Amino acid sequence: MPERIAMLDQYRRVKARYRDAILFFRLGDFYEMFFDDAIVASSLLNLTLTKRQGQPMCGIPYHAFKPYIARLLKAGKKVAICEQLTGPNSKGIIKRDVVEVVTPGTTIEEDFIDHEANNYLASICSLQGSLCIACLDVSTGEFRAYSTPDKRPSGIEFLRSELYRLSPRELIIQQSLYEGQEVTSIIHELENTLIEKRPDWSFDREKACENLKARFKVASLKGFGFADEAPELAAAGILLEYLDENAKASSPHIQALLPYDMSDFLSLDEATRRNLELVKNLSDSGRRDTLLSVLDRTKTAGGSRLLRQWLLQPLRSKEAIDTRLDAVEYLYRDQLLLNDLRRRLGAVLDSERLVARLAMDKAHAKDLLALSDSMRSSLAIVSLLHTDRAPPLFRSGLDKAVEEDCARAASIVAGAIMDEPSVLLTEGNLMAAGYNADLDRLRSVKQNSTKILEEYLEEEKRNSGIPTLRIRYNRIIGYYLEVSKGKLDAVPTHFIRRQSLVAPGFGLPAGFTEYPVANRVDQPGFFGN
Repeated sequence: MPERIAMLDQYRRVKARYRDAILFFRLGDFYEMFFDDAIVASSLLNLTLTKRQGQPMCGIPYHAFKPYIARLLKAGKKVAICEQLTGPNSKGIIKRDVVEVVTPGTTIEEDFIDHEANNYLASICSLQGSLCIACLDVSTGEFRAYSTPDKRPSGIEFLRSELYRLSPRELIIQQSLYEGQEVTSIIHELENTLIEKRPDWSFDREKACENLKARFKVASLKGFGFADEAPELAAAGILLEYLDENAKASSPHIQALLPYDMSDFLSLDEATRRNLELVKNLSDSGRRDTLLSVLDRTKTAGGSRLLRQWLLQPLRSKEAIDTRLDAVEYLYRDQLLLNDLRRRLGAVLDSERLVARLAMDKAHAKDLLALSDSMRSSLAIVSLLHTDRAPPLFRSGLDKAVEEDCARAASIVAGAIMDEPSVLLTEGNLMAAGYNADLDRLRSVKQNSTKILEEYLEEEKRNSGIPTLRIRYNRIIGYYLEVSKGKLDAVPTHFIRRQSLVAPGFGLPAGFTEYPVANRVDQPGFFGN
């Protein structure tokens, strides 16, 4: 079978499993798209659409794919990334498979999400006489589920209000619920939300309950505030199923399912939130000229997201309001403390999302350093606020054991990672000098390879009495000593003859390991040119 035909056959087999996604098919240094995917992607990404043997295709460089994925996600598309799993020299066609499906609601890449707003994946269903809602922000680990009686029109208005508040990037909806005219009108009002319809049978409360208990390693969900019969568990369960289907990675940072007590907050319907322009303006649904834009002087991304939630969910309890105001007054009356606090907060990066990337194996060394620095700053903030005269809101925080664990972790990372590490793990230049003695020795060999080889050669010349000895390199056997035919009788007994060489040659002997290397390295380029 011709190579191109075999490749397209492979493409079709992979695409058949991901019909609802645009398939980025790795071909060498490019991600290629074919057929309908190429037509759609070329239009959305302003790429040149070409044809080969009548087949539409377009492509992007593999090293610059992130901006293109961001634009596709913004357009409400999914992207399946199909990588090469074997090398170009492998026998037969290169093996390829999808390693990740990037969707608007499951991505945790900082290039793809708004750092000032939660990135919710939500689900809704009607079950046991209740309208059920669950929301999951994979990038922070927030996971909630709740329900309200399925009474019309109050239930529908509640659903409209909640979907406006959450503004999910992606919504999984029960098929029969979607087919209802009232709900369909709500769905059409959502902006930049990818809709995923699922059959009614997939919203299985019993199955979801068992899966949730297994995931969180508990015998009952009562400790989280849910009875096993709670209908909203069906909505929560399908979110985790969807995440596992697409992310193809574990998500240990999602550690609990929390209820949402609506009685804690003032009830604001969708029209009120919209017309007050709390977080979106009426002109273009942007942030400009909103109450949030006026009030948001936060120093961290997490603080900006929290302020957004506070504006959309005003407190109802006087006690809770007073607790919050006591904290505000405390800082207002101590401007030196406030300024010091803001300065330290400015050094705290987006810890929630850093932890998520680490937990899902999506982080690089700079993320580790950022988390280490953020932990140090956070511990300093805890020390500032944990005083006897501080209000209750500031005195509730980390216990001593957790503080010590955080300080120890931050110290380990700071000592292990370079100040300016490489972004890619495969490039090296990650670990700091002094962290690992073996690594330090190997680096020294690489940096001083020419000197080491020259010193070794001079030593062998003296010991053997062969002044014409040379060190050569061969791709098959590595580095070796070359001896002229006239000096073969003077070769020391510890030299090992290499028969495959044209000129008489001898492998570097075992004594060479006395030089600062863990063992003999004969990889091309290790000792420089």
